[in-house]
Amino acid sequence: MESEGFATGLVRGAVILAVGLFIVSAVVGVPQAESGTFSGTYSVEDGSASVKSGSYLQGGAELSDVTVKDTTGYALQLNGGADSFSGPAPELQSNQTTCTWLSINGSASVNRTAFFIDESSYIGLQNGQWTGWTYDDGTRKSALVQQNATATGGLTHVCLTQSGDDVTLSVNGSDTTETATLGGPAPNFSTSNWDGTFEETRVWADTALNSSERATLRNDPVKPLDTPADLRIMYDAGEGDTLQFYGYGTGTITGGTWVDGFAATTLDAGTDFATRGGDIILSETYDGAAAIVASGSYESGGMLGEFGGDLGLAFQIAPLALLVTVAGAALTVIRRL
Repeated sequence: MESEGFATGLVRGAVILAVGLFIVSAVVGVPQAESGTFSGTYSVEDGSASVKSGSYLQGGAELSDVTVKDTTGYALQLNGGADSFSGPAPELQSNQTTCTWLSINGSASVNRTAFFIDESSYIGLQNGQWTGWTYDDGTRKSALVQQNATATGGLTHVCLTQSGDDVTLSVNGSDTTETATLGGPAPNFSTSNWDGTFEETRVWADTALNSSERATLRNDPVKPLDTPADLRIMYDAGEGDTLQFYGYGTGTITGGTWVDGFAATTLDAGTDFATRGGDIILSETYDGAAAIVASGSYESGGMLGEFGGDLGLAFQIAPLALLVTVAGAALTVIRRL
């Protein structure tokens, strides 16, 4: 009789433990196969970097049908009225470079400001001309450089470079250089906001790019250079009023419209990139992605990802196995009576 009571108690204990394990499994989570789609723009300075899919995927997700494009994705268009943007900027030195892509909406004869950085570098339109201006606070020298401007509707590559006293304005590869002097001319700063599109802006605070480097940016807008920019604006958000100033934080947009950026080049899976878990890995042999747009579909695990799903499954299997084992042991004890 004592053995029979022991067996009954053993079974009762197993049932209680099994119920407890089932409760734990409900808390931990069981694997639920979920699917969906994701898309996003990611900044990559190193071609071999891992691109996290972040909030688009649950933990342990597996990517599939992924498309990756070598593009900045979006551009920012201002309307020339109250539209503007502002943000942090580096302190510019006597060797400096600002390169950007700009389009002109409407007439090129209206005076407008595209950039005014650290009160010592200006890019804009003045009297129908592309205008660049630099001021060196140390030497108190300044230079005004201009080229004729035409509103073509397309993006124009504009670079303003200062190398000592030589200040060069490059417009689509055409260079004009002026020498900075004491009391040199200055632009009209009280002009209208820009009316047109901004795309891919980079600023080097203490580096004067040469003509070959400027040509590289003109021919491949997202290609990293050997000397990384101190400030980079990719205009890649696609929504909202926050603008990422890579290297310095975030800026704020007032008004403005998100429009399509440069045309995309689709990268090939297995050659240019691979997927692993929730990551997109760019190949070390792929040279040049500074920003990519990725989209695709995914299959994901449970609420705690792969580990949580496996743990939840274990907690469901364990009580069943325990019940079978203990019940068999109890029957063995009863048969021996």
